[in-house]
Amino acid sequence: MHVRPSTLFLIGVVIIVAPVAPLVFARSPAAWFALGGAFVLAGIGMSFQRRRGGRSARESNPESQHFIVCPNCSARNFASRDACRYCDEEF
Repeated sequence: MHVRPSTLFLIGVVIIVAPVAPLVFARSPAAWFALGGAFVLAGIGMSFQRRRGGRSARESNPESQHFIVCPNCSARNFASRDACRYCDEEF
């Protein structure tokens, strides 16, 4: 199963932050700034990570025409498929 890192991050936020939020945020406004800063740093980190691995499977091996990279989820699929096996995006 292919899960995006951003999905895992959001699940972690919901599991950890949601139950604790009323207790922490009611006492200190600085907690709001800390949470906002954490989201900004996570966004910057994810943008740098995407820039590093910017080449698709087809670009890295031009003689391999057996795979198609899904434009929606970046999963490798066989060229004979009409839709992505993970997200059902049509090619």
